[in-house]
Amino acid sequence: MNQRSYNPGYGPTIILAAIFILSRIIYYLLGIRFDIEPLTYYWQYIDPELLRTDLLQSVFYLHSQPPLFNLFIGTVLKLFAGNEVMAFHLAYLLMGLILNLSLYILMIRLGLGNRLSLVLVGLFLISPACILYENFLFYSYPVATLLCLLALVLHSYLQFGKIRSLIIFSVLMLCLVLTRSLFHLVWLTAVFLILVYFRKAQWRSITITGALCVAVCLSLYVKNAYSFGTFSASSWFGMNFNRLTTQKLPYNERFRLVEEGKLSRFSLVDPFQPLEIYQRRIDFSLAPKTGHAVLDETLKSSGAPNLNNSTYLDISRQYARDAWYVLTHYPGTYVKSLLESSQIYCMPSSSYYFLEKNRRHISRLDKAYNLMLFGQFDYEEKVTERKTFFHTGLFLWLGYIFAIIYGFVLIRKSISGRDATAANTVTLLFIWFNLVYITVVGNAFELGENNRFRFLTEPMFLVCLGLAIKNIFNIEPSVEIPEGT
Repeated sequence: MNQRSYNPGYGPTIILAAIFILSRIIYYLLGIRFDIEPLTYYWQYIDPELLRTDLLQSVFYLHSQPPLFNLFIGTVLKLFAGNEVMAFHLAYLLMGLILNLSLYILMIRLGLGNRLSLVLVGLFLISPACILYENFLFYSYPVATLLCLLALVLHSYLQFGKIRSLIIFSVLMLCLVLTRSLFHLVWLTAVFLILVYFRKAQWRSITITGALCVAVCLSLYVKNAYSFGTFSASSWFGMNFNRLTTQKLPYNERFRLVEEGKLSRFSLVDPFQPLEIYQRRIDFSLAPKTGHAVLDETLKSSGAPNLNNSTYLDISRQYARDAWYVLTHYPGTYVKSLLESSQIYCMPSSSYYFLEKNRRHISRLDKAYNLMLFGQFDYEEKVTERKTFFHTGLFLWLGYIFAIIYGFVLIRKSISGRDATAANTVTLLFIWFNLVYITVVGNAFELGENNRFRFLTEPMFLVCLGLAIKNIFNIEPSVEIPEGT
């Protein structure tokens, strides 16, 4: 693996920016509009009225999600009242430009070459998936942007050793942890331990910044443990894990286990239901009032259920107990769920059903793109359910397996040689680690939205794929960056 860094040049970056702007205009003319509708009914969001009137207290008592994305939404709602859609849209367009330019610069610095990098990033930035998530008020796009920026900033730090880059890297790591519960305290600790191991000469500065990041993350976990009895960034683990275990048992089997006292009656009801559904089916009481609307209201002002109600804490714990019972007594059920989650994971990320509002405007383009680049041979105009293996992207199965194996081989070769601590090696290890982490953890504990998770990995996948193409076809990189810049 070539360990030198290369200059991206101004010409290709200007071309990418022009393609970005032109493609967004074309997609707008095709009917794509920024979708702010999730704000009114998505489970992950605090009641918009509370975000406008009681932002800080509501975010503090948020136990179902890490706080940063709701804090971002509330800030926009307060600062741009009456112009929220435009403000969100502009923010996401800026994220899109940052995501694609940082991906391109990262590829160049890893030695992929201007032409190859331009083609790969160009295909990504005009893809229906990139457009759809860019126009969708959810944390998928910000998280993908953060991951790409993290890799680029990490490479800069490893290349030039500037403390400023390490501080920026640490702040971005914290932003990721405080936005998405998938990026756990364990993940955060593991990344800094990897850096300390490979950069022993800078162990002191890495340890200090890492310890500060862990302390901030730990404070969130401790706050949730003290206030809600859950040492985590999200209280929904039980409900999520129940989907892969208990809910996959036949209803008659679950009913029998309930009658025998081995499962609770919650196992007969799908997770994430409104409280009135549970009350009709199960004899239980709501949690006592706390005096904080974000914990007490059963419905949001929009009429959507408030899944941050404190009653869901006990409900999720009970779901977790049922899930562990099924996992230990019916392990085959969990294995089947893993196969299903993996199948969904390898569907094109544009096939996520909550994107249909915009997806229907570009269904022909989406179909052609998914067929040619991903190998999705059985396309549904309206995504309702996953039926067969051919609804997945057959090229994605092969591509991800190849990228993970090839990335591992490339890293192992570099580590075993003289380049074990080089910037390119450690940066590629960071990229490969996150690609594997999101794939494994995302599929192990979630069932239903796995292809949305995979969107986070697409830039990292392109880096691994690009390195493979470059090495197989012996593509020469571009202009080298002078030392010390």
